[in-house]
Amino acid sequence: MRKIIQYPKLFFCACDYITDVVYGRMQRRKNIQDVTPEISANDAVPRVTMYTPTTGGKGTILTLYGTHFGTDLNNVRVTVNGVDAEVTGAFGNIATAEVARNSGSGAVKVYVKKGEEEVEMTYGTLFEYSTSPIVSTYFGFKIDDKSGKKYGNLQEARLWKPMAIKFDNEGSLYIIQDEDPDVAMVKNGQVSLFLKRLIDRWRLGEQNARFVFFP
Repeated sequence: MRKIIQYPKLFFCACDYITDVVYGRMQRRKNIQDVTPEISANDAVPRVTMYTPTTGGKGTILTLYGTHFGTDLNNVRVTVNGVDAEVTGAFGNIATAEVARNSGSGAVKVYVKKGEEEVEMTYGTLFEYSTSPIVSTYFGFKIDDKSGKKYGNLQEARLWKPMAIKFDNEGSLYIIQDEDPDVAMVKNGQVSLFLKRLIDRWRLGEQNARFVFFP
């Protein structure tokens, strides 16, 4: 008699458990559909609403809201002030993109491919690009006199009273040192003597000198 009473309780418990599982799956599917809606032939026009944040710099992740972006990263393109931002996510009504270096301030646009065409959309709020200046030591450190001047790699090199710098088209850095004035060159992680100026005499305000290059 006890077994007959227990069976209905187990049956109802099992039914409740199955109902909870099925209902939970349905809710999860519903949530997914809310984020990535089905795009029908009659309602497939992408639109934009807002994005955040509206200020930032290189590496800022933009979260862009709208409709019908799709889920294929290859079909979504984002630009900030005309500079491509790397699209990192596409979730139907939301897309994410990373602001590129030196993008500058300007309009944020989303492009979504629809077949052979590309739909262009522009947000109403302009993005404000900002930079945080970073000051650091490139190489060397302060020395007390010119006898401590040394050439070599960036860790060991040190110059005497550097006063001016200049880059060439290949990215090499040239540094003029005061009093000598020698010219050091920084290239491929090495600091070397590029030009040595040998002063013969100083007379009547006119300087006669010889230049020796060190290729």
